[in-house]
Amino acid sequence: MVSLSNHEPNRSSFDRPVPGKRLILRQAQDERRVEGPALSKRLILRQAQDEPRVEGLRTSEGIDDATLRRLATATTALIFLQILIGAAMRHTGAGLAIPDFPWMFGHVVPDHWNGRIAVHFTHRAGALIVTLGIGILSAYVWSHHRGRRELAQPAALIVALVVIQVTLGALTVLTRRDIWINSLHVVCGALVLTTSLVLTLRSWRARFARAEVRLEADTTDITVRRKERVKKPRTTRKTRNPQREFLGFFRGLCEFCVQRVRLQADRRGRA
Repeated sequence: MVSLSNHEPNRSSFDRPVPGKRLILRQAQDERRVEGPALSKRLILRQAQDEPRVEGLRTSEGIDDATLRRLATATTALIFLQILIGAAMRHTGAGLAIPDFPWMFGHVVPDHWNGRIAVHFTHRAGALIVTLGIGILSAYVWSHHRGRRELAQPAALIVALVVIQVTLGALTVLTRRDIWINSLHVVCGALVLTTSLVLTLRSWRARFARAEVRLEADTTDITVRRKERVKKPRTTRKTRNPQREFLGFFRGLCEFCVQRVRLQADRRGRA
């Protein structure tokens, strides 16, 4: 005989609650009980956990070196000032005010002066100062940040460019301002300024990234957006190609120089 006393009279085995369903119901009830303050606390905790990760991602893109920033910024300013002096020398006709190189009228310093000689001498002295500044900057990069390619490569490039620039400047005087050499001298000066500017911006990258993180850590909405920004890859933005941009810039400078040489040749032919 089978006893039916152990069985419940009005409940079948299919009506018994499943453990999985219980967990789902309890989770749904717990989610409903979470109110605004509790949600804010949860977001604050997640923000505190994600802050070191975001900080590491940001600061890994650049180096926070105050000395490097000062040297790069000062060098870029000196190069820009030197280009302005060179432009003044060309427009005032002082390119051959001192006809010999490296001496100046057979002396280290000119023995007589006028306005054009002063402008030409200032350009030569500025070239010496800029060369020393670039040498100090490159030596600092190679001694302290040799493993960072984004800093070491522009430092090596700007040293090569300044050697070419000084050589072209000497040949400009010795060849009595040859058109092609003078134009290449202008182009190379622009390339020196561009390379120094790139090095300066990369030295300031860590400072800019730190300021961006500080601004985003204030409110909850920005914290959520920052988490999404860290998790999602940058697929919507267009990938930049620095080499193609540099080649495009160099091509534009070459076309400008060719047009300038043709214009000068036409003027001389008419004269």
